[in-house]
Amino acid sequence: VGRLFSDREIENKAQVVLLSEGLWRERYGADERILGRTIVLGDSSYTVIGVLPAVLRVPDVRRDKTELWLPLDLRDRHMGLSVVGRLRPGVSIGSATRELDAIGSSPDVSPAGNERFVTLIRRPSELIQFRDSLLMLTGAVALVLLVACTNVAHLLMARAATRERELALRVALGAGRGRLFRQLLTESVLLTFAGAVGGVLLGWAGLKALVALRPGSMSELTTAHLDLTTLGLTTVIAVLSGLVFGIAGAFQAGKRSPNEALKTGSLSTSSGRRHDRLRSVLVVSEMAISATLIVAATLLVRTVINLQRADLGFEPKNLYWAPMSLPKARYGSAPARDAFFTELTGRLRATKGVRSVSVAAVPPGSRAFSVGTFEIQGEPASASAAGSSFTDVNNIDRNYFATMGIPLLEGTQFTDTSEAAGQVIVNAGFARSHWGPGGALGKHVRVAYNGEGAWRTIVGVAGNAETTGPGLPSNAPLLYSPLESPALQEAIMIRTDGPTDLARTIRMLVKSIDPQVPVPEIQSMETYVSRSIARPRFTMALLTIFTLIALVLAAVGLYGMMAYSVAQRTREIGIRIAVGATQAHIARAVVRRGVAFAIVGAAAGLSVAYWGTRLLATMLYGVAPLDLTSFATGALVLTVTAAVACIVPTRRAIAIDPIAAIRAE
Repeated sequence: VGRLFSDREIENKAQVVLLSEGLWRERYGADERILGRTIVLGDSSYTVIGVLPAVLRVPDVRRDKTELWLPLDLRDRHMGLSVVGRLRPGVSIGSATRELDAIGSSPDVSPAGNERFVTLIRRPSELIQFRDSLLMLTGAVALVLLVACTNVAHLLMARAATRERELALRVALGAGRGRLFRQLLTESVLLTFAGAVGGVLLGWAGLKALVALRPGSMSELTTAHLDLTTLGLTTVIAVLSGLVFGIAGAFQAGKRSPNEALKTGSLSTSSGRRHDRLRSVLVVSEMAISATLIVAATLLVRTVINLQRADLGFEPKNLYWAPMSLPKARYGSAPARDAFFTELTGRLRATKGVRSVSVAAVPPGSRAFSVGTFEIQGEPASASAAGSSFTDVNNIDRNYFATMGIPLLEGTQFTDTSEAAGQVIVNAGFARSHWGPGGALGKHVRVAYNGEGAWRTIVGVAGNAETTGPGLPSNAPLLYSPLESPALQEAIMIRTDGPTDLARTIRMLVKSIDPQVPVPEIQSMETYVSRSIARPRFTMALLTIFTLIALVLAAVGLYGMMAYSVAQRTREIGIRIAVGATQAHIARAVVRRGVAFAIVGAAAGLSVAYWGTRLLATMLYGVAPLDLTSFATGALVLTVTAAVACIVPTRRAIAIDPIAAIRAE
């Protein structure tokens, strides 16, 4: 409906707006007479000129849905922007990057002396915040699929071995080998197809549950759905699995002579040993894959435990913040902003249950940067924090550290908050890594852009505070500057004596001061910290589920092999018992063989995990990729699982009646 922005409207910064289809239908009942109507945003009026379709989405999966579009003048150099582009056919990202770098370094775009930046082009898929976790989980799914396929191969081989006499009888009655081959292959494909149908249904239900149980910060998962591509891929994998392992089983079944198979009591030692070796290799492979997954899951479990116990450098309990945004039309002057924040913070401090209140430019969970080269007076640029082009900054009032619970380790608070004094407080991680204890006070630092920038004197060193959540410790500099005059957007930090209804209190206070100021949303620091580790906790839970599935499949495979082996060795075990072997001796022999498979599989799996866990390095916190505890846990869990899987075959072995077992002899 309507039209887009005109060039003149963009240049003149006209008060016009485009609505999203969702907002248009929900708020205005899909009324096409919306064109020309006026809506109020903040304290400004905008004229609606069009409605954009719901299918239009900015290719940035980190953003929520867009409901309003305003004209953007690209000549405004005071704004940081992201560019969305479409490459021409046949143009690679590398060549486009080189071309944009060349344009950016030209004198027309970047005059001499300006800071130089390089181009970074990313696909929308690379903007998924849990992309690394997604790739890791995809690998885990592939390993589980390998375990399942290995189990199928083992079971089909065992099934074919038990049907040797039946197949030999069919051949004796006139069935050709091609007919038997097709029969076995058809059975295998039908079994696999039935499993695929059940898997699709379970997968659909599991996906619904996964999306429903996802953390709130993983909104990208809401787009996950079962489509034709998923169904097609599932069908292809099912058919290929059925064909490959069905052919393998049919090939093994057709190797033995029908004459030998029909002989009563006849056993082919060479064929049995060959099948036994192949089944042993399959079981060991299952154990190895399971060991790799166990190690990875243990590393992530320990990571989540460390994140929950991490020292954040401040006290999140009973700490809240409210992001304030003042309308520019009425609060464009510094005195007006000062009056508003002074009255609001004063009333908050007088509220029952409020212990401390402060104002800061950067709320918890956010970061702000100064662009330029970080320099230390008297030191070459190479020694100054690696010449970073982005330096973390935060403008705070005098109550900030007390409200946040961040200790001031060295020096004092700001004694002069004027811009001319140039006082600054730095974080302990940077100060101690660069000067050591006590060496930062009195030093001068600055962020220089185009060679210009005021020098600031370090008057204090504050403790490291991981306000963006645990897991991001850094020795990079963080500069706290005094908040001389509040800006239009500031954060109110509030420390209370206990749980309280701050939302209602702030709503009433803001409305009593200025009814037209948007009421902020109160946020709890405890809730934010919990949400900040929700992603690794969710990833850990999924990987643990995949690991348990693989472990169960491996245990089933080992159980099947041991049970089949005991059944095949019934007469041998009967003879051993008849000549004096005790039940304990027979039990040890069966368990020893199962545990031996687990040990060999664990050794192979831990060797793979030695290299594979390096891929998890960026997801770990407080635990090394080559953590001995995690590797030992993998070996121990696998050995115990193998021992449990051998219980039933062992009981069957020791319960064999030697008279019945050797009667055919």
